[in-house]
Amino acid sequence: MGESNMYGRTPASVSHLGSLALLNLSYNLIYGEIPSEIDQLEEMQELHLAANNISRSIPNSFGNLWKLNAIDLSSNDLVGNAPSTMMGFKRLLSRDLSNNMLNGSIPK
Repeated sequence: MGESNMYGRTPASVSHLGSLALLNLSYNLIYGEIPSEIDQLEEMQELHLAANNISRSIPNSFGNLWKLNAIDLSSNDLVGNAPSTMMGFKRLLSRDLSNNMLNGSIPK
């Protein structure tokens, strides 16, 4: 669904897609925060939300997405620290958090 001119917030109801392995909403007009309910997507392997207007901080609940091997949250308006819970991503091969307003170090 990348580059689909989607507009609005990421709905919390996305968490009802429990077996979803890949979510690509990059290059759209999505704004607001990443819903904390996203942690219910336990099968998520790739999450791409780049180049939107997503704001606030990355939810601590991201640590529950332990199957992630790729995450791209670049070019948004994310602020604060990347949660230390992201350190649990043992399968992570690709991570892009660039072009945000994040503080501190990025967990490895």
